[in-house]
Amino acid sequence: MPDDSTERTDVSAAAAQEADHAEAGRAAAGAEQPPGAEDAETVAVECEEAEAPVASDAAPCGRDDPVEKLARQHDQLLRLAAEFDNYRKRSRRQEAEAEDRGRGEALLAMLPVADNLDRALAHAEQATDPAAIVDGVRLVAKQFQDALEGQGVRRLDRAVGRAFDPSFHEAISQVETADAAPGTVAIELQAGYLCKDKLLRPALVIVARPPRKPAGAALEEAARPAAAAASEETGEA
Repeated sequence: MPDDSTERTDVSAAAAQEADHAEAGRAAAGAEQPPGAEDAETVAVECEEAEAPVASDAAPCGRDDPVEKLARQHDQLLRLAAEFDNYRKRSRRQEAEAEDRGRGEALLAMLPVADNLDRALAHAEQATDPAAIVDGVRLVAKQFQDALEGQGVRRLDRAVGRAFDPSFHEAISQVETADAAPGTVAIELQAGYLCKDKLLRPALVIVARPPRKPAGAALEEAARPAAAAASEETGEA
């Protein structure tokens, strides 16, 4: 029976011979290739890999799906529209509340005037002195003016004798008079008011114009130039 160690030695020797033959073959093949052939093959492989088409089902790197992007934008627009609608409703509500507060403050300032008017009327029914009633009404009127000024409302200066100004006056008619210059206010029927330097109500006035001359006076005035010319001709003669 052959020895196991001898068989293993023969196998190892055969494997070593085969490895030597393979190495010699590779060396011979390398000697037959021209210089730079191995580098050329490497470059060709890299070029083929670079020119290889990308799979059509591969999603571009860093880009979202257009459908999902459009959906997100639509959702953002809906949210923005809802927020703007809420802002508009809130602004209208706040504006209405501010108007109500301002109206309430103005009316609250007028209530003492109404109270004093009621007292004046109650006193007038029992008073025997008309002068006392007039004084009481004047005090109430003064209180009313003070309340208006507290709200920024100021009465315009008296318009009588002033030149007619359409910015502050509203003329309803004209009157012929020699007591006022033409184009000035002859009569003030209703006072005007300003609210914080803005016209709240114009003054209602009647504007003066020169009186018409009688027919005889007009003929006499027309004849004066002719009479003057005749007197000059007589003097020259």
